[in-house]
Amino acid sequence: MFASFLFAFTMGGVALLKPGARDTIALWLIGTHDQRSWSRAFCQTFDAIFGERHVSPRCFALSAVASMATVTLLWMLFDPVLDLLHLRTENAMPVWSVLALGAAINILPDYLSLWETRWLLQKFAAVRSVFGQLLVLFADALITGAIIFWGINAYLWLAGEPPVSLGRMLFVYDSYAIFFWSTFFTSIWAWLYALSVWVMRLSSGVLDRVLDVENKPGLILAWIFWATAMLVGTSAYTTINGKGAYLERLACNAFVSTCPDALRVQKDTRFAFQLLRRVCKEPPDAACFKAEYRRIGWTDEDAAASFNLACATEFKECRILSFLYRKGIGVPKNYIKAIELNVIVCNSGDLFGCHDIGYAYFDGIGVDKNLPKARGWWKFACNKGLALSCANLALTYELALNGSAKSGLVRKFQEKACKLDYFPFCDATISSDIDHLNPLFRMPGLNLVPTSG
Repeated sequence: MFASFLFAFTMGGVALLKPGARDTIALWLIGTHDQRSWSRAFCQTFDAIFGERHVSPRCFALSAVASMATVTLLWMLFDPVLDLLHLRTENAMPVWSVLALGAAINILPDYLSLWETRWLLQKFAAVRSVFGQLLVLFADALITGAIIFWGINAYLWLAGEPPVSLGRMLFVYDSYAIFFWSTFFTSIWAWLYALSVWVMRLSSGVLDRVLDVENKPGLILAWIFWATAMLVGTSAYTTINGKGAYLERLACNAFVSTCPDALRVQKDTRFAFQLLRRVCKEPPDAACFKAEYRRIGWTDEDAAASFNLACATEFKECRILSFLYRKGIGVPKNYIKAIELNVIVCNSGDLFGCHDIGYAYFDGIGVDKNLPKARGWWKFACNKGLALSCANLALTYELALNGSAKSGLVRKFQEKACKLDYFPFCDATISSDIDHLNPLFRMPGLNLVPTSG
């Protein structure tokens, strides 16, 4: 749909050009060495459609028509065709709202963006290197994005509505993404124009002989635009709906504020737990998890099913599932299963899994109490670099030993915990008050574990 609009727009623009201007486009497409940059030919097409004078009723009116047409087409693409607004946003809009907001939000920013693109391409029309032209196009995209971003949030401020972040617009987590992306129509047109020229020139005249570029430059440009837009659009759709959650992981890594939205979109997949951990940061805690559960509509059973999906493919992610089995949250309570899962976690290289097994032996959760075994697991994790396990070793020796053996072992593990940046253990002495020390035994790195088994 959008590709067809580009096709028709390009054909119409080239048809309005004077014969000399169309000849210039043909010369560039077939690789004839001309002193002018492609951007000059593009600006001629631009002028033929919108007029040579930007500050004029004709240019403003045509820009407004193009804005509303692009907004409408994007809404049709995002909503009825691809259903992206219902899948990715929480505020899908009916078409009448889109048209009203498009008129209020887009017309002026799009007109300014049109002027900016025209000015920038004319200003740097003499740039001949591909790298230099890419820089110009990149600058155009940045400036266009800034114009519409501030335009949208200025409207929201005037309307008394909360602002929408750049990340939510870029990755279509909010319906206002329609108005954001529609402003890039001119920039996309320029990118495709440049790409078509580069493709034709790189073909060394082969495509010219096949496609009759000299006599039909507008048709060839339009077909290249259509083919490229279809290729990019299909790739984008595949990425958005792919099984790898690439778009959501990219969004969450680039804009941390979008992580809750990424989680909402991927809540039924094996990637939900990874995104949940990113939302709640490290170490995640029960309050954050429960808040996100409520926000995305999860029950305890839904959460357990998601963690089970994650555990099946990424063993390090089995740790929360172990806690759920230990507490019977969303799954039947099963201490043995919890320990088995922590063994998987430990073997995968996550030292907190090893630490949790030591905790189970220390408190007798699912196994008989066995302090030597608890210390054995903690020593393994401590030697691998887990400060908390070193701290627990120091504490257990503080409580259990006397004399020089006690002071030597306590000091050894105390110093190791301190070197691993566990700063509470950098003091010269350690309290032996068991009530004060108990919470340290119950801290497996996730503040989800209560103080009693």
